[in-house]
Amino acid sequence: MLIGLTGGIGSGKSTVSALLRARGVPVIDADEIGRAALTAGSPLLPEVVAAFGSHILDDQGQLDRRKLRAEIFSSPTRREQLNRLVHPYIARQRDLEIDRLRANHSVLFYDAALLLESEARTLMDAIVVVACEPEVQIRRVMERDGISRQQAVDAINAQMSLEGRLACADYVIDNNRDDMAHLEKQVDELLALLTQQAGRHTPQEK
Repeated sequence: MLIGLTGGIGSGKSTVSALLRARGVPVIDADEIGRAALTAGSPLLPEVVAAFGSHILDDQGQLDRRKLRAEIFSSPTRREQLNRLVHPYIARQRDLEIDRLRANHSVLFYDAALLLESEARTLMDAIVVVACEPEVQIRRVMERDGISRQQAVDAINAQMSLEGRLACADYVIDNNRDDMAHLEKQVDELLALLTQQAGRHTPQEK
């Protein structure tokens, strides 16, 4: 089974991914693929610099991700422009990884912040949303990135709403409590359920 994992900025999605990996479950991370696509020497980076300007690079010629984030969060048009450049590359790498991992794993996850807004959603057997209340998100994003409340709100508002994500969810992981034991318990329960369901799939159904 291929399970989509998503959640808004500051929801704790990356923490859930780390817990899954610690349990031996493969996680394909769209952000990791995207970061690799935009490192110095990547064929994609010059295209992004041409579209957004050389000011998004640091003194070493590496992408300054904070500057790029500021560009895309301030403008839906710029965000869409970046998506058109990066998403095809991510999709190709994702599909290669899915094919490689499916041969040996009954359950694997695809972790993507924009999963529900992309064509990848149609590939998933189920969707897991990591969720927390907006005020919790705002606090976490401010603490993590060292930004103002308004910047955190803008970053959250640039993404799909919590209500929109929950409407698409097959499973929800509640991460309001900043309680790792509570989060681990939910991950373990979810894995047990998904492993049981995967065992019912015949090869023809996969």
